[in-house]
Amino acid sequence: EVLARKFLDGAVAPRVHQPGKFGIGTNFSFVAVLVRGLSPEDAKRFAEAMYVVATDDKEHPQNRCDALLALGSISDRLPEDTKADLLQGVWQLSPDGTGPEFPAGLDNPFNILRVNVADAPLAAAVVRVASALCASSEDYATLRQRGLGVLSQADDVSANWVCQALAPHVDLISPVPVDLMASHANRWVRALASVAWARQTERDPDIGARLARDPAGEVRRTLASAVASAPADFTSVVQTLEHDVRR
Repeated sequence: EVLARKFLDGAVAPRVHQPGKFGIGTNFSFVAVLVRGLSPEDAKRFAEAMYVVATDDKEHPQNRCDALLALGSISDRLPEDTKADLLQGVWQLSPDGTGPEFPAGLDNPFNILRVNVADAPLAAAVVRVASALCASSEDYATLRQRGLGVLSQADDVSANWVCQALAPHVDLISPVPVDLMASHANRWVRALASVAWARQTERDPDIGARLARDPAGEVRRTLASAVASAPADFTSVVQTLEHDVRR
């Protein structure tokens, strides 16, 4: 506990910024694991500090992303009123669902000599964290809107994060455009489609058959897991998956 509190105190301490310089890399995810063993009050203290980092436009995007994910990882340790307040704040980081422009310190001419690290997928991180903070039907309606909005222009990493965030709540974010998502070029979007398809009460068997033969193993494995836990008869899909030597 002493070690955990030492790391907690370091994580919540005010961060000092020097003009034109960006420190990249944090230990927030590690501290979040330690904080899980402390009191709910400590978890709240850590979460609020992570929110401050995430909203600090002087921080590098990667650090802001780290802070968001650390916040989300301890969401189950937070009081409901704190979660509701943080959710409203988190949505403001990406008010239109696509993510704001984040400064990269290029006003300093010497920064052109620095290694250019790609911006973290902050809009996707917002959706991922928000999924852990949602509680009401209105929250999930917003999650659906923002999540699908990010997917419309996501790279592979962002798509993975968003689909991981939406999959556990697929019943709460309906309707999901399964037919369109099952034909999407991105494997993670098709994987999400497989979860949504398996949970539908009226499903198109042709979509299930196509997903069962999908070239991406991530899609087939997700579909196998989804049909195994759904209360319905998926004999044809299961047979296709069982005879697929690719696994």
